[in-house]
Amino acid sequence: MESSPHTSALRTDAPPLRSAVVIGGGVGGLAVALALRRAGIAVDVYEREDHRQDRDTGFTIWSYAVRALLDLGIPASRLDAVGSAIQATELRNTDGRLLELMPLGQVSSRLGAASYDCSRGDLLAALTDAVGPEALHAGSACMAIEQDGERATARFSDGTAASADLLLGADGIRSTVREAVSPGARLNYSGYLGSGGVLEFTHPLLPSGHHIELWGRRTKGGIADVGGGRARWYVITRAPPGGPRPSRETLARHVRGWYPVLHDAIAGTPVHAIAHAEAWDLDPLPTWVDRRVALLGDAAHASTPFAAMGACAAIEDAVALGRLLAAGPLGDALANYQAERKPRGEHVTRHSRTMLRVSTLANPILARLRDAAFAHMPAKRIEQVTEEMASGTG
Repeated sequence: MESSPHTSALRTDAPPLRSAVVIGGGVGGLAVALALRRAGIAVDVYEREDHRQDRDTGFTIWSYAVRALLDLGIPASRLDAVGSAIQATELRNTDGRLLELMPLGQVSSRLGAASYDCSRGDLLAALTDAVGPEALHAGSACMAIEQDGERATARFSDGTAASADLLLGADGIRSTVREAVSPGARLNYSGYLGSGGVLEFTHPLLPSGHHIELWGRRTKGGIADVGGGRARWYVITRAPPGGPRPSRETLARHVRGWYPVLHDAIAGTPVHAIAHAEAWDLDPLPTWVDRRVALLGDAAHASTPFAAMGACAAIEDAVALGRLLAAGPLGDALANYQAERKPRGEHVTRHSRTMLRVSTLANPILARLRDAAFAHMPAKRIEQVTEEMASGTG
């Protein structure tokens, strides 16, 4: 079993875990708060930002992560309100030629829960409501972590502090908590900038419950129904780190000549509603755990978004932590958490790198061969690939 040498510093006769502080109020932080609550642990969540951004984005939550959210107490009716159950994923080249139609609705139903395309903002609102707004402390920027044999403490930029039996870092790829657990982590830039948005949008080329992914050369994009007459779109473009962000007009020119549904969505998005994010990931860390402090989500295993698994992996981390903390002493629970989740988190990072290479091939011959391979894939293999994505076994 892979474990951290730091967990052995915890007393074996320590009193039961009663309280936890979570740094980071994103999907992973809120999900782990729910998981710990179900284990009988009092939780407070501290989020750096003092408000939700106006620029909304979206992501896919696969069937296996949806089952986890249902188990954490998020009603199916609330999930229906934050996104759209995916019936099919259309994989096309940028010209619009259909390469593969993936029967995601049918496969997800067989797995016991739908897969969803969600609005990030709406999902965060649903998780916040489930945790309880009183437990979320916004505008609390964590600056330092301290711990002794009995407690772990987060110190914030306004001079306040919060202490608990356990402190969890869910504070993203630029994690402050990670520097206290595994200092000197190496971040890697993919060379790509992602742009996207959520808008009120219907289109004859975007059927209800469909996700359309467009693969090109050194670029890709997509659009998906997120329910309620809305859609989310995304485009990735080559860009230097810290470089200028493309305007709406630049993005529209970039996809001109592509399958027109994406161009129409970009053109219809208000300028202020377009979000941009550089695609970075994280090399494997020596450890995720230091005594009473542990990492999850992007703080532990940040990946680029090209396999659409980052949020799902954070939810998996949260569920595993809740289960293991309910089952045994803190030191054992954190060692078992790392042994269970660290290999999986690192696999997601590697898989995302692979999916970026496959979907953005520069060589035109290789791109044509890739397209032909997907276009002629046997139906049984298509269903197998779909199941691997929806079940998280790929």
